[in-house]
Amino acid sequence: MLAVLQRFPAVRYLLAARLVSSLGDWFTYMMLVVLSYMKTGSPGYAMMVLAAQAIATLVFSFFAGPLADRIHPSRLMVAADLMRALLVAALFVLPVSPDVYAAAAFLTAGAAAFFNPAEDKWVMLAVPESAYASAAALRQLVREGAKIVGPSLAVAVLALFGSHELRGFLVDALSFAASAALLFGGAPRMPPARAASPRRWTSLPWRDWRGLGPTLSQPDVQTVTAVLVAVMLALGGIDVVLLAFVRQVLRLPMLDLGYLVTALSLGIIVGTALTQLITRGFAPWQWLGLGLVGLGLFLGLASVDQQLAASLACMAIAGIFNGVINVNLAAYTQRLVQADVAGRFFSLLGTLLGLGTVAGMAANTWVLLVAGPRLALMAVGGFICLAGVFGAARLAPWPSRQRTTAGTAD
Repeated sequence: MLAVLQRFPAVRYLLAARLVSSLGDWFTYMMLVVLSYMKTGSPGYAMMVLAAQAIATLVFSFFAGPLADRIHPSRLMVAADLMRALLVAALFVLPVSPDVYAAAAFLTAGAAAFFNPAEDKWVMLAVPESAYASAAALRQLVREGAKIVGPSLAVAVLALFGSHELRGFLVDALSFAASAALLFGGAPRMPPARAASPRRWTSLPWRDWRGLGPTLSQPDVQTVTAVLVAVMLALGGIDVVLLAFVRQVLRLPMLDLGYLVTALSLGIIVGTALTQLITRGFAPWQWLGLGLVGLGLFLGLASVDQQLAASLACMAIAGIFNGVINVNLAAYTQRLVQADVAGRFFSLLGTLLGLGTVAGMAANTWVLLVAGPRLALMAVGGFICLAGVFGAARLAPWPSRQRTTAGTAD
């Protein structure tokens, strides 16, 4: 991984910008969710904020993909960060209301819908295919580091500012502005032919999606997409489930959710750092199946004991499996997709994941209300296990699948 940083200076700027931007993402997330819960005392309003983010991904991803394939990805990322900075800064003067926070979550997530596919394409253009796994691991480490610091920073700001907690939104806005500055000053000067495919701007957005046909027809792409959607279906609203679990089962203050999130993130960091060692020689069906089954199993086990220590241990182990899955899936998917359609593919993937998240929120909310947080968390883990078994079975080199592949090649 360190070799990638040494060989590609542009990666260092991207990772620095991603770190600051991710801190802003988590800061915004915790501020909006926690403040909505604190002001109303209802998990329904916190879930509304999460739903607004997922719906925004569905709406804006339709336009983000073609745009990421038309213009230089770094320009799109800078514009997305500046937009988020303005939106978050406006929350300092806007009235405190769950509806306002839901609207802010919708718009900031909409800006992120343009940032994310552009970042994926930027990496594919900046490094060779042999470095995809290392770049994915570095990005994962940055995201998880921000996930640890971001929520803790938001909680600390809420406590530090007291009744003036809205000042935290100004700190959040500065993080997005700093990320935009890093991207603007350090972005690689890639040739226009590699940075974006030449297209006439008079064409309608949906016409650009036609070029995804060959990519979407690949069985492995279909399997990976289906598995990811299933996992997001299971994880939709998981933070609210964990929030209710901390409050109702562990009987702790709801801000102690940060401990579970931190334990999960630390596990992801360990799993990310050890991915190449853990899965060396593994075929895709092996690391996919074992990783998701392990993730689901330990998420479910986290709900068994009513002691915080046991839940933290299970979340940390689940995080190790999560880190292994994230790195391998990111590199594997990038190898399956050509760079000239990467923006559209990853934007479409974000849309599908958003659909899965919204459906998962509805399902998890129903289970949470009917069965309680403990059974809801068990259901999440069980569904992820099933997704792992399905994905492994689809990617495994069964004789029938090998004959089909050989026949297609002939």
